[in-house]
Amino acid sequence: MERRKKLHRLKNLSLEAKQDDYLQGTFGTEDAMGRLWFASNIGVHLYENRDNESNSMSNSQLESLLTDSPELTHKVFQVNHGLGSDNVITIFEAIDGTLWFGHDNGVTALQPQPAIVQYGTRSILGSSNVILMYPDSIGTLWLSIPGGVARYVPKDDELYKYPLAEIAFADNRHRRIKRTNRPTEIVNMFEIDGDLWLVDKPIIHHQDGYALYRIFRYTNGEFEELSIHIGANIGIDGQHIFGNPEPLVSSNTDPWIALSGWLFLPRKNGLHHISPNGNTKRLVFETTTSLPPPPDTISFLHTDYQNRLWCHLENGEVKRYANIHNKDREPVDKIQDEVLPIGSVIPIPSMPENAIKWLYNTESKKLIYWENMDITKPAIELPNTYIDPPLLAVQTATASS
Repeated sequence: MERRKKLHRLKNLSLEAKQDDYLQGTFGTEDAMGRLWFASNIGVHLYENRDNESNSMSNSQLESLLTDSPELTHKVFQVNHGLGSDNVITIFEAIDGTLWFGHDNGVTALQPQPAIVQYGTRSILGSSNVILMYPDSIGTLWLSIPGGVARYVPKDDELYKYPLAEIAFADNRHRRIKRTNRPTEIVNMFEIDGDLWLVDKPIIHHQDGYALYRIFRYTNGEFEELSIHIGANIGIDGQHIFGNPEPLVSSNTDPWIALSGWLFLPRKNGLHHISPNGNTKRLVFETTTSLPPPPDTISFLHTDYQNRLWCHLENGEVKRYANIHNKDREPVDKIQDEVLPIGSVIPIPSMPENAIKWLYNTESKKLIYWENMDITKPAIELPNTYIDPPLLAVQTATASS
């Protein structure tokens, strides 16, 4: 029996197209059965592929794979099906198959069932807006809620809330830094050596010319904080320019972080800052650090199957970092980058996340399929142009006789 790859593609939205022809909502997850779940303000959208035939991935067929209409069945689940709210923000599938839907009325858990028509809900937890969900290595589910986080322990069926604002830390040695009273809004969560890391949404101080980043860590049953203040560049009109202020995390496994253009590597002993020349400096928790404006704006981060970091810059340059750690998994003293011979491209997020093979050329508006990223030249640039890059590429393996 021959194993062949089948690409499940999402059609790109064009100005002339009707919205009904495209997948609804924001992509949440692909579950263990290969179904796609999307979040929206009118409920949860479920898409299943009714076509079970496999397609080869020859070069001549790539264009038709992208332009053919996908054979999908579509179902919508709302409050009358058991959801706590129709305004669904985030979706997550746990190891046991439970689907969790975070919404503006807490979170709803859907137990694994053999048929989706038996849809039901076991419990609705909390009453806060759930922004993000993350499972740690011991089976605890963490929920990002305004002003803090909540921890759901399945064996106890209990929800514990932690208001992070009450433990916010400020270092008075930095006199130009003003303490903020804005509630936390955790936008990224990941785990490093058993410790949970939480990245707060940045607070932009336009008048004072800096962005405040707060990173929390849950270790040994306690929360601790690291504050980083990053300066803004000055435009020709004297206005502060912040580039891309949103925190970027390369993956949930052994991740890198980009904050306002600066690269960081989280480790058990702290957060390691990477300078433009590759030197590393360790930042420790319960302190505040100030950094100058970054030399470049980072638009996208991802790690590949060899755990190399790909850094896409706003100026079109693409850098790749390898040989980052020593034998103890600590950053080497000087990290070298490789500038790749491709420019003005952004990767298309993929499932699984370390299997990115599709790129989008922001200048030519064309898609690039790169079968082997260890080869210098990308394999194929497709002839058709697209107004915007696709949001997601999902590739699975199917068997055929």
